[in-house]
Amino acid sequence: MNMKRYLSAFVCISLVIFTPLRAEVFTTLDGEKYTEATLKRVEPDGVVISYSDGVRKLKFQNLPPEVCAKYGYNPESEVKYVAQRQSNDVATYQAAMPVTANPAPPAFVIPQSTRVAAIHQRIETAIWNRELVKKSISNTQTELATSLGETARTLAMEKLTRLRIELAVAENKLMQAQAELAPKPTPTPTPSFFKRVRNFISELFSPTPSCTPITTKAQ
Repeated sequence: MNMKRYLSAFVCISLVIFTPLRAEVFTTLDGEKYTEATLKRVEPDGVVISYSDGVRKLKFQNLPPEVCAKYGYNPESEVKYVAQRQSNDVATYQAAMPVTANPAPPAFVIPQSTRVAAIHQRIETAIWNRELVKKSISNTQTELATSLGETARTLAMEKLTRLRIELAVAENKLMQAQAELAPKPTPTPTPSFFKRVRNFISELFSPTPSCTPITTKAQ
């Protein structure tokens, strides 16, 4: 009886070991086809297959709906799985970072002459844009002064409104650039707290000038 049981178990194990896995065909939504592929495992965000060129993971988001349903795809499980994996990756990266951080590179300081030249260039550009818009406004006003049709007049009025807005913008940019070149007032240094206390004590204990009465000589 025991011999028959051992033989039955041996047959079952042999069938599991020596039965070849059934090959499948996976076709992705972007047209890639994997024939004679063997499913290795199913993960929340895709399936891992082995095929003639090696092993590859196919994401459920790039597989047909019937394949996703076949392997129990659940979007909520995918989101949790991806978030957990990203969290683990961040923790691993932080653990691998050295304890002492690298010193920050020195800040790049723009030379004063370069900054002033750039401001002058902005001023010249703003003046050129302003004059160009003024010329367009003058031409549009001349068109409105002539006999135009209703449609042409409406278009000219819309253009004139737009040009006036552009003129305001150009003048604002010019004023900003010119303000950057204006000399900044030198702030008056405020004495420190200890210096103010010292001055107060010095004034408090300094001798006050005595008032000498003025005497008049008798005539």
